[in-house]
Amino acid sequence: MFLFFLILVSIIVTIIDAVTSLLWFITLLGQKSWPKKFWFIALSSLIAVHFLSPLIPEGYYTTVNSSCYFIILFGLACYFMRHLPKRIIALFSLLAHLIVYWPKNLYTTLFPSPSILLTNILALTTLSILSLFLVLAFRKYHLRWYSTDYLSKHQTFTMVLLCTTIGIRVLNDMIGYWFINHVFIGAIWLDIFILMLICSLICVPIICNQFWRLKLDLRNHEVTIKEINNYAQALEQTNITHHYFQHDYKNILASLECAIVARNFDDVENIYYTLIQPTKSLLKCATIQNLHFIDSASLKGLLVLKHHQATQKRINFTIEITEHINFKRFNNILDIYRPLAILMDNAIEAATASKDKTVHVIFIEYEQHIAIQVKNTYLTAPDLMRMHQSGFSTKTDHQGFGLAILQQFIEKYPFMELSSELHATPKTFQQNFTIQKNL
Repeated sequence: MFLFFLILVSIIVTIIDAVTSLLWFITLLGQKSWPKKFWFIALSSLIAVHFLSPLIPEGYYTTVNSSCYFIILFGLACYFMRHLPKRIIALFSLLAHLIVYWPKNLYTTLFPSPSILLTNILALTTLSILSLFLVLAFRKYHLRWYSTDYLSKHQTFTMVLLCTTIGIRVLNDMIGYWFINHVFIGAIWLDIFILMLICSLICVPIICNQFWRLKLDLRNHEVTIKEINNYAQALEQTNITHHYFQHDYKNILASLECAIVARNFDDVENIYYTLIQPTKSLLKCATIQNLHFIDSASLKGLLVLKHHQATQKRINFTIEITEHINFKRFNNILDIYRPLAILMDNAIEAATASKDKTVHVIFIEYEQHIAIQVKNTYLTAPDLMRMHQSGFSTKTDHQGFGLAILQQFIEKYPFMELSSELHATPKTFQQNFTIQKNL
C-alpha cells in the first residue's frame, strides 16, 4: 500500500513539474495559449523523460535530464512558433527548466540526507505545488509585459542573456555531478546566487522592454503633438483667410451691384472671374472659427483632436470663438482640459447615435467668467436628475462614470460650475461650463 502511494505521488509530482515547466516557458515567451497538440506532445515527452531516468547513470542524470527538457521545448516551439527567433526560444526553454528545479536544489542543499522517506516526498510535493502556484500568479500579470519584442530587436542583449543562462545551466549540472559523487555537499550561498541570476534573467528583459516601449510611446506622443500643432496652425491660417474674406465680400457685392445696375456685363464677368471664383472654396462654412483666439496650446490641441475624431465619425463638429480668451491666468490648464475633454467626448458619443449628428462648442469671455457651451443632438433624452450619478448612462454598454467624475472634479474646484439644458425642438442637449476669473 505504501509503495502504491509512493508511485502515485511520484506520478503526480512529475505531471506538476512538467506542467509548471511548460507554463513558465509559454509565459516567458509572452503567449496566451498554445495548440492542444503542443501540450499533448510536450507533456508526454517530459513525463517520459522523467520515468526513463532510472536508465541514466546517477552522476549524469542532471545533465541528461536538462538536455532532454531543452531539446523537447526548443524543438516543439520552433515547430509551432516559427516566427520567433531561435535564440529567444533557446533562452526561455533553458530558463523554464532552471526555475522549476531551483527549489528542489535548495531543498537538497538544506536537507542532503533526509532520515524519513515520507517527509522527503511530501516536501518535494509541496515545493512542486508552490512552484505551480507561483507560475500561475506570474502568468496573470506577465502577459501584459511581453519581452519578446524587445529581445527580437536587440540581438546582442539576447545573446548575452542566453550565454548567461547556458553558464548557469552548466554550473547547475556540475554541482549535481559533484553532489552525487560526494565532492560537494551544497552551499546555501551558491543557491541564493543562482536564484539572483535567474531573477535577473527574468526581470531585466521585462524592465528593458518597458523602458523601450515608454520611449516609443513618448516619441509617438511628440510626433502626434507636432502633427496636431501643424494642423492647428493650418486651421488658424484658413480661418484668418476666411475672416478677411468676410470683411471684403460686402465691397465685392457693392461693386457687382453697381456693374449690374449699369448693365456693364463686362465688369460683372471681370468681377466674377477675378474676385468671386477664386474664393469659392472659402464660401463653405468653417468648422473651427478663430482658433488663434485661444492662447493655450494644450486646449488648441484638444479642440483639434476632438474635431478630427468627430469628423471621422461623420459628425458636424463646429467650434466658435468670438474673441481672444486668456487662459494663461490659470496656474494649471489641466483643471480646464480634463472637464472639457469629458464634455466633448460625451457630446460626440451622443451625437453619433442621433439623426442630425451635430456638436457645437462655443467659447465666450465675460468680465467675470469664461463660458464654454457644448451642444449636441441626441437620440434619447438624458435624465437631468440622474445623469450625474455614478454608473448612470443612457448609452448601451457604457459604464457611465464620465459625468459623475466630472461632477466630483468640479465640486473640488469652487471656481467651476456646470449646468445642463435640454431642448426638445430641435433635440439638443447643452452643457454650460463656467470658469470664474477671480481665482
